[in-house]
Amino acid sequence: MQVSPGVRLGPYEIVAPLGAGGWGEVWRARDTRLARDVAIKILPAELASNERFLARFDREARAISSLNHPNICTLYDVGVEGTTRYLVMEMIDGESLAQRLKKGPLPANQVLRLGGQIASALDRAHRQGIIHRDLKPANIMLTRSGAKLVDFGLAYLSSGSPLLTSDSREITKEQPLTAEGTIVGTFQYMAPEQLEGTEPDARTDIFALGAVLFEMATGQRAFVGASKASLIAAIMATPARPISALVPVAPPALDHVVRRCLEKHPDDRWQSAHDVASQLEWISESGSKESVAAASTRRRGERFRFASAIAAMVAITLFALAMAMSRPAPKPEVTCSRLLPPAGTEFDFNEGHVGSLAISPDGRRIALTSREESGRRALWIQSLDEPQPRRLSGTEGARFPFWSPDGRFIAFFADAKLKKIDVSGSAPFVLCDAPNGRSGAWNRDGVILFSAEGNKPISRVNDSGGPAVEITNIDVAKGETTHRWATFLPDGEHFLYLAGTHTLGSYSDFNAIYAASLDQPENRKLIVRARSNASYASGHILYVRDNVLVAQPFDPKRLETTGKAVPLTESVRYSFVFFRGVYSASDNGVVVYQPGIANSNAQLTWFDRSGKELGTLGHEGRVRGRPAISPDGTMAAASIEDDASGMRDIWLFDIARGTQTRFTFGPKSENTPVFSPNGSEIAYHEQNPTNPNDSFVMVRRTSGTEEARALVSVQGSVLPTAWSTDGATIIASKQRPSGDWDLVKLDAKKTNASLEPILARDGESDSIAVRTADGRWIAWFSDESGRSEMWATSYPGPGGKWQLTNTGIVMMGSSWGNNELLYSQDDGGIYSIPTAVNGETLSPGSPQLLFRNHRILSWVLAPDRERILAAVAADTKTNEPLAIIQNWPLKVPVE
Repeated sequence: MQVSPGVRLGPYEIVAPLGAGGWGEVWRARDTRLARDVAIKILPAELASNERFLARFDREARAISSLNHPNICTLYDVGVEGTTRYLVMEMIDGESLAQRLKKGPLPANQVLRLGGQIASALDRAHRQGIIHRDLKPANIMLTRSGAKLVDFGLAYLSSGSPLLTSDSREITKEQPLTAEGTIVGTFQYMAPEQLEGTEPDARTDIFALGAVLFEMATGQRAFVGASKASLIAAIMATPARPISALVPVAPPALDHVVRRCLEKHPDDRWQSAHDVASQLEWISESGSKESVAAASTRRRGERFRFASAIAAMVAITLFALAMAMSRPAPKPEVTCSRLLPPAGTEFDFNEGHVGSLAISPDGRRIALTSREESGRRALWIQSLDEPQPRRLSGTEGARFPFWSPDGRFIAFFADAKLKKIDVSGSAPFVLCDAPNGRSGAWNRDGVILFSAEGNKPISRVNDSGGPAVEITNIDVAKGETTHRWATFLPDGEHFLYLAGTHTLGSYSDFNAIYAASLDQPENRKLIVRARSNASYASGHILYVRDNVLVAQPFDPKRLETTGKAVPLTESVRYSFVFFRGVYSASDNGVVVYQPGIANSNAQLTWFDRSGKELGTLGHEGRVRGRPAISPDGTMAAASIEDDASGMRDIWLFDIARGTQTRFTFGPKSENTPVFSPNGSEIAYHEQNPTNPNDSFVMVRRTSGTEEARALVSVQGSVLPTAWSTDGATIIASKQRPSGDWDLVKLDAKKTNASLEPILARDGESDSIAVRTADGRWIAWFSDESGRSEMWATSYPGPGGKWQLTNTGIVMMGSSWGNNELLYSQDDGGIYSIPTAVNGETLSPGSPQLLFRNHRILSWVLAPDRERILAAVAADTKTNEPLAIIQNWPLKVPVE
């Protein structure tokens, strides 16, 4: 791809070239989403097919994203547009140190301040095992706030670096990263061992730092030569000139620091950049005056030299000690950094799988799930002061982790259970059943709150395990279908949670965050109307609204907001499926989130049974729930949510022509379309957004020539899922006041039809039925086994029942025939299970994986049983680095 002004790379519009780095071109660009300027580094097309340069691209991304430091350029994004790979970094307003040095040397106080910042940035990189290898004035930007270290394109990963993969280790150790026969770096700032081609380490960068400091203080380079040969000879053998010979008023102590940086042998230099930073800080705050005083004593007689030196050392020591004791603490700053997924994995934050990260209470560690090549997720721990994440054994399939108050344990959901694990290392411990768990909160008294399923109230269980007890009541009269995302307030007695609705649209006022208490959970108090997870930290509640993470002042004792919500950061990934923003906050000012737009759009896409894409159907939109296909395969239907109002309507799709037409109109919200056996009618659910008691099963002819007719009106939701083969009966899922579901049937020809139970079972939740082509068998979801599994029985019964799966499932196909039934699991796989029928007996076989696609949100099997129509998440940027903001309360204005 030819990059030039006006070209777009994703949301970024190229504006103008900025220059070239160690391996790529750098351009100024405009982020059209956030209306800000950014710097984009692009791997040139001629290098994009070179595996070594691709490894370097990946290495620089990992290097920058792993460095959390105010004096290192921040990585915003990584991306690929066609064959063009790019990094998106902060646009630094200022000039390079090289440009500044054209005007002459810097004042001593600026040399000390900026030099200390550069040394501190190097120290941070070295602690991550990253050697810059190309430190020079051109790679140091000067801004109003200080120095910024840029361009890690030639970075070397030391053998202990956690960022080093087997491939990059081979490259960095055995092969040069530029053309063969050349030396990596810039000659004037290279250490002797770098010129000799030996393996560099942190002390190699310290030599370059000394050369940069020399040039900052004097305006001249530390080593000069008429040719490359003479320059190399000077670096290898000639001592650097004293700074005082060029700038007599320069602090002698600075001369000492720089000359030690420039020692020929690495063992004779400062051994860490931290040492250099400390020395420069000491000189800046106390050492300069004492060094000048010490220098003046040398002009006195020999008889006073020894005594004067001792006196100076004592004075310096006492003065430095006094200064250290009286020195105010450094002023905290808001800092931002990025975190890439563990090597060999990728984050799994799309509409179907979202929210699996949690910051520890002390703000020092992040628990996150990342998907491995096998498709399974596992739990990882990333310490903010350590470079390498750690995988927790036994956490396969983990989702929605949350921490114990003391940070010793992490609880998570896997295998239809709520589990906990000691982060220091042990096998997971099962606490209780959680068929399809949501959220989690843990107080100091050992009480855990969670949601066992997506349509359940909040439950509590002891952190030692035992039976879970539901403590909130879903208010069906208000259209509520779920309680989730519980979080404790500081007293450990009160908690926040989201009461949400699946059927009334994203913007319904019946979506709200409430506060309640453990002793009286039924007495709840409305806090704010929102459809998001909320958390309390640093005197605020945090939640996501319109893709923006906001903080609103909150009094946890009075349980009320005390000010307006203010934005903390934009473009926080949000899931309309889970009602959750992908963020987590600690009480000491750290928030971690995944950047991304709230793009809940999906594209209806055809797949064959191997997972190959065959084409698309209709336009991209907010597809909600499972699509449907008419029995003759000529039409499809789907519920699509309006971007502005949040209301849902049924749309029809002409499969042959690829067109789509709106089928329902008006102020109500329509969901779950199901075609009649002859395809002439569609049954669907309709609900009044202002009065959830108005909930109907509607039927309308697909020709649109007649008005829709209401079959039944109920309180709460009743969702049609299948028709009988003769078209006389509709099978539906009816919500109980408890939030559980029952399978019912109703007459498809009558109005005011009664609901008759198909499976009248207290204690279990049964929903979403499909039938065989001959109508003699039905399959459905049930949590009877302790998690959501697929069961089957003869219809209309009575008869035996068979459990078809034992791994936990997400969705079934819309038809059952040819002795097989399709379903999908949480690993993104679509499976086929043989279902041989012999009279009144069913013999299920072993499931077979057809294919995996983690972007599929919902799907339906076509009547020809050779194609699948799926709603595929339109947002492909689901693997962006996590963003970490430290000291976020400083961004909130004090009212």
